[in-house]
Amino acid sequence: MDNSVGVIGLGNIGGAVARRLINQKLNVVVYDVDFAKRESLSKLGATFADSIEDLMSTVKFIVTSLPNDQVLNNVIFGDGGFIENAKDGQVLIELSTVLPDTIVTIANKLQAKNVSVLDSPISGGPREAEKGELTLIIAGNDDTKSLCKDILNKIGNKLLLVGEKVGEGKAVKLINNMMTMGNVLIASEAFAVGMKYGLDPQKLYDILSQTGGKSHHFIKRFPKVVAEDYSSLFSIELGQKDLDLALKWAGNQNLKLLVASFVEQNYQEAKDSGLANEDIVAIIKLCQQRLLI
Repeated sequence: MDNSVGVIGLGNIGGAVARRLINQKLNVVVYDVDFAKRESLSKLGATFADSIEDLMSTVKFIVTSLPNDQVLNNVIFGDGGFIENAKDGQVLIELSTVLPDTIVTIANKLQAKNVSVLDSPISGGPREAEKGELTLIIAGNDDTKSLCKDILNKIGNKLLLVGEKVGEGKAVKLINNMMTMGNVLIASEAFAVGMKYGLDPQKLYDILSQTGGKSHHFIKRFPKVVAEDYSSLFSIELGQKDLDLALKWAGNQNLKLLVASFVEQNYQEAKDSGLANEDIVAIIKLCQQRLLI
C-alpha cells in the first residue's frame, strides 16, 4: 500500500476530481460500476481497478463521491466492499451529499479497522472540480485533516473547517443546499416578473447583480437565463433530492421546515414537468408558466 489516491464513483464530480488529481501528477486508481467511466480515465493516466478490493489493495487515501446514501452504504458495507477490504492506516475522504447519520455510522464502523474518515462534502460543480477550485466543507480530527491536506489543496481552493466531529460537514452541506435552492427559487420568480413586465433580461441582470437582492447563485446562474441556456451545472433533479434529504434529516430531529418544504414542492413540480435534467435555474420556467394563469 503506497500513497496513491483511489477514487470510487466517477460521476460528474468524482470523475472531475479524478481528472484533477491525474493532472496534478498523483498516482490515481479509479473504480466505478460503469466500465466506460473507468476506461476513459485510464486513458488519461489513471490505473484501472476491476473492483473495490483491487483499488483498496494499493492505495492509502480513498475518495468517494456517490449519488446518495444507499449507494454509499452499498459501497462501504456491501459484499466485496470498502469495509471488507479496509486496511490499517487507510483514510476515507468522503465528498458525497448524504445524511449526517450515514457518515457517522460509517466512521464508527471504520474506527474498528483503524481507518480514518474525513467528512468533506463539496460546494461547486464539475468545472470547479476540474480546476481545483471546489469549496470543501471539512469535519474530522486534526490528525486526519493534516494527513489529507495535500490532496484537499489539489481539489479545492477554499477549505472551510467546521469542527472535529464527523457528520458536521454533511449537516452544513444540507443547510447550504437548502439556502441555495430557496435563493434560486425566489430569484427566479422575481426575475420572471421583471421579464413579464418587459424589462430587458440583460439589463435586469446587470442591475440586480449589483444590488441588495443579489446572491452567489444569482450571479453564477442567471447569465444562463439571459442566454436561454439551461444545460445543467446542477440539475433540478439533484436539487430536489438534496431538499428531500434535508427534510428527512430535519424530520429525524423532530423539526418542521415550513419554507424548505414549500421550496422542495416547487422543485418536485419542476422535476415532474419535464425539467429534471435541466439546471436548477430552469425553475424560472415554472415561475413563468404560473404568471400566465
